[in-house]
Parts: sequence; C-alpha cells; structure tokens
Amino acid sequence: MRTRHRAVVLIVALFSLGACTQSPSTQERPSSRSADTTSLAPSATPTAKPTPETDPVVWSSHAEFIAARDGVAYLAETNRVATEPVRCPDGCEAVSPLTWPASGALWGDRLFVGSEAGVQIFDLPCAHACHEAGRITFQPLDPASDDPNIRRFPPNEIVVAVLGDTLFVDASFNGATQPEFARGRLFAFDAGCALPCHPLWRSPLARGLGLPVVAGEEVLLPSSSGLFVFSRACRTDGDVCTPRWTAPMNTAAGIMDMLPPAVAGGRVAVLTQGYVGGGESDVPQLSVFPLACRTDGGLCPSDWDLRIDGARFAWGPLVIGSRIVVMGGRRSSGFIAPLDCGSPCEPARLRAPGEFFRAPQAVPGGFVVGSYDAGRLSLFVDGCRRAVCHPTASWRSHGRLLPTPVLAGRFVFVGTGRRVFALPVRPQPAGWHPVWDWRGRRRIEHLVVVGNTLLVLPHTGTIAVHLPDRLTR
Repeated sequence: MRTRHRAVVLIVALFSLGACTQSPSTQERPSSRSADTTSLAPSATPTAKPTPETDPVVWSSHAEFIAARDGVAYLAETNRVATEPVRCPDGCEAVSPLTWPASGALWGDRLFVGSEAGVQIFDLPCAHACHEAGRITFQPLDPASDDPNIRRFPPNEIVVAVLGDTLFVDASFNGATQPEFARGRLFAFDAGCALPCHPLWRSPLARGLGLPVVAGEEVLLPSSSGLFVFSRACRTDGDVCTPRWTAPMNTAAGIMDMLPPAVAGGRVAVLTQGYVGGGESDVPQLSVFPLACRTDGGLCPSDWDLRIDGARFAWGPLVIGSRIVVMGGRRSSGFIAPLDCGSPCEPARLRAPGEFFRAPQAVPGGFVVGSYDAGRLSLFVDGCRRAVCHPTASWRSHGRLLPTPVLAGRFVFVGTGRRVFALPVRPQPAGWHPVWDWRGRRRIEHLVVVGNTLLVLPHTGTIAVHLPDRLTR
C-alpha cells in the first residue's frame, strides 16, 4: 500500500514564500560544512565547497504544505486560517515527484483538501481567511477496530487528485479485522460540481488503493487487488463503474503494493513489490500490458514480465523515451529495457551503489537515482546500450538519502538527514559536486521547489528556504 498521508487538515492556511518572518529562535540555520563528494569523472582540481547562504530561511510554519499555484503556497493546520502572497518570478508551480503527504488539489477557483473528515472545498482567492464552502463525506465500510495494530491508523484515509476536469477521491477505511483493512473505493466527481457534490461514478471495492493515472480517456487505478482500467466517461449516475479490463497482482499473499503505472507508446508498465504488512516473500515483478487491451471487463494478459529476483522491494517504473527503468534487486541495482522487450525479456542491468533506492527521476538525457543505504546519488546519461551499465557520475553524501530527488531547472535537489544539496544536471570536467547546500534542525522527508523557493518538509511543518538566483535563472 502506498505511503499514507498524515491526518492534519481541517482548515487551510496560505503563507508567503517571500513576505513572512519568524523569530530567530525557530529559524532553521544554514550549514557551514560541505559533504564529501566522489565522481566517476576524472578530477584534476580541488572540489569547490558548496556555498550556503547567510540566512536563507524565509519562514517556518507548523502547518503542512499541500499545494502551490500562481504565487501562493497552500498549507493546512487544525484551527488555523491565514493568507499571504508569494513573490516569485513568472508565477509559481510546485515541482516535486511526490503526492503530498497531506492531500490537496487545485482546480480553477477551488481548493480541495482531503482529511479524515472527508474532502473540504474552499473557494479561491481568499484574503487573510479561507472559509469552507462545502464538504464531501464518506461512510466507513466497516465498524471501528479493537485491534491496536489497526487502531493506530486513521479510520478514514482520504486522498484527492484533480486530473483534467475530474476530481478523483481515494477513500479508504481501516476496518475491524485484517481482511477489511484498507478497503476502499475511487470516486470520480466533476471538479466544478454544484454544491453539494455528487459522484459521477465509483470503482468496485479494492484494497490498498493508489491514486489513478489518466491516459487520454482511460483511468488506470493501481491497488493491492490488481490494476483496474476504466473509461473516464464511464457513467454519471454515481453507481459502480465496470472496468474495461483488469490485471491481477503478482502475489501469493494478496497484499502486495502496486506502484503508480507508467504509460507510453500505447503500453502500460506496472510494478508490484512487497508490502511490510504481509506478502514480503513475494518477488517484485514488472509487467507490461497493451493500453487498449479490451473493453469487456475481462483479464488482460501481459505482453511481457520481468521478475526481480533476490529483492523484496523495487522502485519505478520510469519511462524514458521508449525504454523503462526499474530499480531493485540484490544481484543488480536495477534494470533498463525497451517497452517492446518481448518474452522472455533480457534487460540491461544497472550497477549503482546501494540496495535500497528512491524512485528514479528523469533528467535531460537520462535519469538520477538516490540510494538510501549507500547515501549516493547516481546519474545515468549515456542511454545504457550495453548488457551492464554503470553511472556516468556518482556523488556520495555524509548520510542516507531520504527524499526522492527533485529536478528543478538545471539542478537536482536532494536531501540527506537534515541537509539539502543542489547538484547540476550535467557534471563538470572537475566532477559532479554540489554547488549549494543548506542545513536545518529536523530530518527532511520531502522537498518541493516553487519558483525561487525551496519548501522543506520535515515530519511535521513546512520551512521555506530562499534559493540563490544562480539556481533559479
């Protein structure tokens, strides 16, 4: 099952990325030390140290970042409402590879916020105060649990996403017993619906739902019950939508995690991996299906499969051009194969330091991947046309790489422990080294770049850090 969002949102707060201040006692301070770096490129000159700013923190808040648009960052915290403008060049859009831990989505003049209470709808813009215009609520599927292992999870877990003009709501419920744990449905709404909003359609019951991926008129829903592919215009009466086709999970235990599918070239790439709550003995597997497989609701056979032997977990898939990248495996760090690999598929092997990785992220001409256990960021840019491929360059940090790397402009931002580093997308002749870093006081879990501001997300709260002009031009 995917990483669940933190239950924090009842009211929305908006803060300036350039106009807010805070007391010195709560500010995060920059670092004066640089990390050790290594590169596979030859280096004949000493490595230049990263250059931290004197005091780049713009503001710090206990509220949770959920979305950003048009120069405004949206945060959420119980019993708190505020608005502040964001100053950034050319309007600001959030750059991050992740779905926010606290769920929020923007559409037109509306902000949708998911929480245990349901989906709250706020009208925008709102000056100095945001007032709830309406709410979508959901009834639990099962009675509350007496099992302490289940009760530590929120009873309702509501995640939202707007794709096109459709609001998708993943409503999952942690039921009384293990068979009912994390059951839920996907609901589709018109994002501009008149209040009170009613769903256009809903999915069949499933476990371990992920957020959908929209490809043209198809809606792909990953889950621990399998992959469901729906027509986007399935129905409008709110009833259960019959999928066009389904694909079963690669699992014997029935509780593996299906990661968000990747769509390219008329094909769907799906990766399943072990889940800590059960099914750890199952082998991760990459499967590729034709997108237009069928329309009668039946099972779709895969075009080809790749079992990732020797691994419990895998990361991806990432499609780059006509090739697909998956990280995972103890005998090989990962694999890269053409989308039409065929069966049996014999992919090229990727050799990157480490065993536990973050999701690979595309960069111009290749991709980067961070290793949690080895504390290394590896860059692949040569297309990997050999049987075994090694990184073009590699950088070693002092600690474990926690957030998934973020590409913003010409730089890759990566967090390790309490520090953030910026590395150029292309290595220099002297090697691949950070050109900027910042140190905070709390462990970093996620990074978001909005214009000339880096939003640092620890376990709770949000810290806004001003980025130097040389990183944002």
